[in-house]
Amino acid sequence: MPLYLQKELPQGGALALWRIEEAENWFSSQLSLSAENETELAKIAHPRRRLQWMACRLMLQKLFPETVNVYKSSSGKPSSKHAHIAIAHARELAAVLVHPTLPCGVDVELIEIKIQLIAHKFLSEKEREFINPNTYLQQLYIIWSAKETMYKWYGLGEMDFRKNLSIHSFEYKDSGELSGEIEKENFKSHLKITYEIHGDYVVTWMAQKL
Repeated sequence: MPLYLQKELPQGGALALWRIEEAENWFSSQLSLSAENETELAKIAHPRRRLQWMACRLMLQKLFPETVNVYKSSSGKPSSKHAHIAIAHARELAAVLVHPTLPCGVDVELIEIKIQLIAHKFLSEKEREFINPNTYLQQLYIIWSAKETMYKWYGLGEMDFRKNLSIHSFEYKDSGELSGEIEKENFKSHLKITYEIHGDYVVTWMAQKL
């Protein structure tokens, strides 16, 4: 069971990371899925996506059993009757975040050079100005991942990552806390997002009152 990381969060709730090394038949032997979840899995054709989905459900089953029956809102946000849930995965790393009372978000990204091709879609001019050229790629991914986490926390869809989501200036470290904002029509919120670098991956998460 390659549970890569499990930690209790200062604001309550818990985060878990799983490094996927197992075959699908191993996950199948470990999982106890509801009929609804079986149907959802059957709709996933890509082998890697199936493994990511199963790794997340297994973390919920083993670590947070009361949340194992997950359903999705109309905007696609995962949820449970017993807790707030956030799920993320990239390549071989999967993450779940569970909080008993607060909406939450989590994101995982594999750090690759190709992100520079889409940076204009999520990076504002103000954010571009504070990025250090020596840590450009890492900071770019931290910003992108943090905005993905903010978007998942918001959970209501339709968000311009460059205009509606912003990250305040920060210096690169292997881990830290970011300040950010969502501003959209009649909604505005100041947010705190935690990030950590794990090898070639960046993981960001938050739990906060909506």
